[in-house]
Amino acid sequence: MIALTIALLPDQDALNEANRLSQSVSSLGQTTQVGNLFHISLFQGFFQEVELETIKSQLTSLADSIQIFPLKFHDHLEISFGHLFWNLELGDILKTLHTKIVETLAIKRSGTLSIFLDPNLDWNAEQRSLIQSYGTPHVLRHFKPHITLQYNVENYALLNSVKPQRLFFTAHTLILGRIGCYGNLEDVLYSWKLK
Repeated sequence: MIALTIALLPDQDALNEANRLSQSVSSLGQTTQVGNLFHISLFQGFFQEVELETIKSQLTSLADSIQIFPLKFHDHLEISFGHLFWNLELGDILKTLHTKIVETLAIKRSGTLSIFLDPNLDWNAEQRSLIQSYGTPHVLRHFKPHITLQYNVENYALLNSVKPQRLFFTAHTLILGRIGCYGNLEDVLYSWKLK
């Protein structure tokens, strides 16, 4: 099995701003560095390697129907489960794209990332059901798109000291990538530039 994410890469200006935010937080000395290529995950989980070509084909068809579209990020950062997120608004295009990917690929999923199986996390009944069905509690009506800037962040005070300077960007590329134990993007396997 291989841990994969289907994700969006925003334009270079957004990646530069994510890097600036991440570096600003790092300079405060409050984080754990984990190798991560900034991305907006749409769906993730374990898949059988023999499914890669089928998944690639399905994503190629889907990517052909997607045009570059706007992204609006929040003007503040958030810590969730110890990770520093830069959230964005869930517009209609992003919501539809997420739903199509989940509907297409959830049946091919072979396992759940260990981060969602942590017995120390107190999932409610609905979240446990989503983890059972989709391998993540963050799907469909609970999908909350974001870029993870840092991992293992415990200092909530830094939320007031680091602020985004720009909020509007565009979705640039759809990718299929290999992820680590935190859901961090380690390697892009396939990519499709949006038109």
